[in-house]
Amino acid sequence: MKRFAVMVLVVAATLAAQKKKQQDEAHSPRLVKLNVSAIDASGARPGDLTADDFAVTDNGKPQKIVNFQKNDNKPKQLKILGSHEFSNQTGTAVPHATLILFDLLNDRIGAKGYAWTEITKTLQTLEASEYLYLYLLSSDARFYAVRGLPDEEAPSAQGDDGGWTRDVKTKLDAAMNKASRVRPIDMTDVNVRVMATFNALEAISTRLAAIPGRKNLVWITRGIPITIGPQRSYTGSLVDLSEPVQTLATALERSEIAVYPVDLSPPGMDPSQDASNAVGARATAAETLSGAADPATGMGRMDTLQQFADLTGGKAFLNQDVRGAITQATGDARMSYLMSYYPSPQAFDGKYHKIRVTCTRKGVKVNSKNGYYAYDDHPVNRTQQEAALDAAISGQFDSSQIGLNVTLSPSKKFFNSVHMDISIDPRGAANPDGGQFLVTLVDLHADGKTGVSPSVALDYKSGAGPIPFEQERTLDGTVPRVRLIVMDSKTNALGSITIPIVPSDLSPSK
Repeated sequence: MKRFAVMVLVVAATLAAQKKKQQDEAHSPRLVKLNVSAIDASGARPGDLTADDFAVTDNGKPQKIVNFQKNDNKPKQLKILGSHEFSNQTGTAVPHATLILFDLLNDRIGAKGYAWTEITKTLQTLEASEYLYLYLLSSDARFYAVRGLPDEEAPSAQGDDGGWTRDVKTKLDAAMNKASRVRPIDMTDVNVRVMATFNALEAISTRLAAIPGRKNLVWITRGIPITIGPQRSYTGSLVDLSEPVQTLATALERSEIAVYPVDLSPPGMDPSQDASNAVGARATAAETLSGAADPATGMGRMDTLQQFADLTGGKAFLNQDVRGAITQATGDARMSYLMSYYPSPQAFDGKYHKIRVTCTRKGVKVNSKNGYYAYDDHPVNRTQQEAALDAAISGQFDSSQIGLNVTLSPSKKFFNSVHMDISIDPRGAANPDGGQFLVTLVDLHADGKTGVSPSVALDYKSGAGPIPFEQERTLDGTVPRVRLIVMDSKTNALGSITIPIVPSDLSPSK
């Protein structure tokens, strides 16, 4: 009996240990990342702030900043590389893109003329527009590129120095002539138009996600409702769109896309007037209230615009300030800070958490996302890892979040092969507890095809210095470039570098 009792205790202890392990895994630390911009009293963007200059609270509780880096897009003074040395830390400007989406789909009050003029005037006076892109979303939910993202441009256009904005009026006028067409009948239905807008925002975010670092989306629009009332919905009952808005905004933020919505109303027009609510030529008084949702008709488009800004770290411009939005977004793209913290595991309660970020330096104002929905799920799963890796493989730009240095030499082991001495800097992994890197090599063939090798797992510890790693790569004449990708398996932090291969780098054939 005594022996049986001991066995029962052992089994119980084992089950308890397994249960605790499962609970620990279910409540493992999860990072909350913040893209923060800062402006001082003179209107300048200070570039010398450190983690000690910021204070972060999550639902009123102070948080410890565990990772901090500056995204300034400026060259750094680093060592001069040799002819066979390559690095993604050489100071080459990483293009933190700003995309302007001129939304004609939701323009129901004829306000496009004002926005058209403001976009033209603003872009013509910008000092730098090399990584600035402009799209129209037409009344039939199609995209028209005035200046498209690099993968949609001819090779010669990808090296544009930003001079395209000098002729933006001609380019925008031509695109507007193509995009301005009669609205299809079904687009007059608010339900269809809202779904078309969601699909469009998802499509444009997918294109932006392939670019590393912070991306800013200036959405010039009349917005979409946060609710659709019984008089407007298919079902004859209230349709609450809060959750789809929150889900899309969260996905944008995880892809480091900040949204700067601009209410599309010309000066002199009451921004509360929304003809998009009207049936035919008539609108109820409730439908013209200041963006608040009416129980019968729904709407509340101002709430939608504000939520996209609050949940992504952008800024809502509800006063028709097209120029202000473009200026703010492009400035934030050139200079911002990325920081992160670990809330307690118990904080993931499925509720909305309010974030407050302040700067202790006098006169400095900051802008970041105001909160997040603390859903109790792991931030990175296999599908997300695969999507991030696919984006890194097919992307036009390399990422410098994780520092990489590579030295090439002809292989001493294999013919037609190159030896790669790789050094990985773990400080940008945003995972102070250590973790595991996934190292992937991609052959970029001359005909555009890619050959991807299985990822190699590489453990690293907190506070570790540069991690050495060696790789032999057998190539042939159809592989002029190789891309090295290193991704943190826990946070999806990523570093990549594209290395040109010349015949002299290969060991001689037999």
